[in-house]
Amino acid sequence: MNNRETVLGTRGSALALAQTEIVCSALRLLEPSVAIRVERLRTTGDVRSDVPLSQLGRGIFVTEIESALRDGRIHCAVHSAKDLPSTLASDLTLAAFLPRADARDVVVSRHGTLRKLPPAARVGTSSPRRACQIRALRSDLELCDVRGNVDTRLRKLASGEFDALVLAAAGLVRLGRSSEITEWLDTDAVIPSVGQGALVVEARADDAATVRLLHRLDDAPTRAAVLAERAFLAELGAGCRAAAGAYARVEGGQLRLVAMIGAPDGRQVRGIRVGPVDRPETLGTSLARELLRGGGAAFLARTDSALAGKRVAITRPAEQSAELIALLRANGAHVVSCPTIAIERLKATTEVDAELGDLGSVDWMVFTSANAVNAVADRLDARAVRVPASTRLAAVGGATAHLLARRIRPAEFIPKRWNAEALADELPLSQGQTILFPRGDLAGEVLPCRLRARGAIVRDVVVYRTVAGLGVRELASCVRNATVDAVVFTSPSSVRFAAEIFTTDPEAAPVERPAIVSIGPSTTRAMRELGLVPDAEAATQSDGGMVEAQERCVTARDRAPALSPPAHV
Repeated sequence: MNNRETVLGTRGSALALAQTEIVCSALRLLEPSVAIRVERLRTTGDVRSDVPLSQLGRGIFVTEIESALRDGRIHCAVHSAKDLPSTLASDLTLAAFLPRADARDVVVSRHGTLRKLPPAARVGTSSPRRACQIRALRSDLELCDVRGNVDTRLRKLASGEFDALVLAAAGLVRLGRSSEITEWLDTDAVIPSVGQGALVVEARADDAATVRLLHRLDDAPTRAAVLAERAFLAELGAGCRAAAGAYARVEGGQLRLVAMIGAPDGRQVRGIRVGPVDRPETLGTSLARELLRGGGAAFLARTDSALAGKRVAITRPAEQSAELIALLRANGAHVVSCPTIAIERLKATTEVDAELGDLGSVDWMVFTSANAVNAVADRLDARAVRVPASTRLAAVGGATAHLLARRIRPAEFIPKRWNAEALADELPLSQGQTILFPRGDLAGEVLPCRLRARGAIVRDVVVYRTVAGLGVRELASCVRNATVDAVVFTSPSSVRFAAEIFTTDPEAAPVERPAIVSIGPSTTRAMRELGLVPDAEAATQSDGGMVEAQERCVTARDRAPALSPPAHV
């Protein structure tokens, strides 16, 4: 690695270059002989400096840089963590989080503090999150959009265009301009942006040499904090257009996360969660779901969403869809509930009870669905049995882990990518360990097969049965009459009972089928086995990930040329 020149990609602004030099200096301290070259790249966010950030969408400061990573022009990329989209492509990895700088927002003003600003003073900020929280503190202020780099914004302030600016402290400090700060805003009063103050270095996941070098720079507390914040934002399906903030820090060996979702008029819902440092994503997901249920989904409403006015069919059982439905409605979609599956309790529980009565011999119990969690918890409650401390629990993703923590106890392990394949491959195992896999009768074989291949003894037991839901007929009608624009499948079993609906009769008049969205790899694989090809797969197996995937495929369809009308014979 030392004989190869390491090329770091970055934006060309003064702040981006200062941040990149921080990374270069840290690398040289670790490896004095390392050869480093900095490659400056222009991004959409730099080129479109005349457009408000809230109108440009996600990834505007990173897309071109990630393209340079993929085609090999650079080995790694330096980002402000707050500029990164909340979901990451599987071929890239966040190789290192550097120790976080001060995450607070600050005021720069000749008047000093926000409290001392005159009535109707003009405050410049490009962030809906900042505008919401400042408006809650001073409803009389005029919040104005401002673009440009730090120097440009400060010049506008000096010229009298604004009475005050609200900026990130870290940027001013890194540029040597901290003396211009007139007020530091407490993180509990004005919750920072996700990742604010943190630098992250991104690399290709398959570039082992670069990842190995960069990993030596990684700061564990910063990584845990930012991953919790990113999981919060991912669950909302929100980006820079939303008034949403989250800030985590390690306190007394625990991770404390404070977050908010707000409306343009200053109304907010807020929450605080504390949890284990080694499960940051669970903490972020849980708090996001809490705030969505507490009214936050209504504050995420957008008039510019690609889903506005679209009709979306949800195949998940209604009792498990509250947060997803709320997010879709916040994006202007009309939701049609078409549950293609229903969950039935077992009539005979002898086998399940025997397995749960022998948990003392089990090293891991792994859960891949909320249905399995509920089924096991019900039997444990019925028999007044507790899971022994020696049996560790694993969950496939955030929603399952959230329910697991509520009904049984928190999971000790969640994979980095929320799917069965990652759970099987990443679960910390020793040869010969025993794993109990509570499953539905239609669950796939990927997880037990991969675990057995790693030398585990897998005992799988059916804890619930899946039958066709009442929504199958409703879905068939919607597809046949073209009354829905998208159909969302959230599990392999939800596909099984609906696949034949999408089989086109060659003698029938052609009808454009709705967009098909899959929650993740297992569901996509089930679709393909049944002859369906999804139009989009969620980048993360979360409600926010599914909303983002639907936006993506609906946007692509809307931009495609109109289909020619069928010829009449």
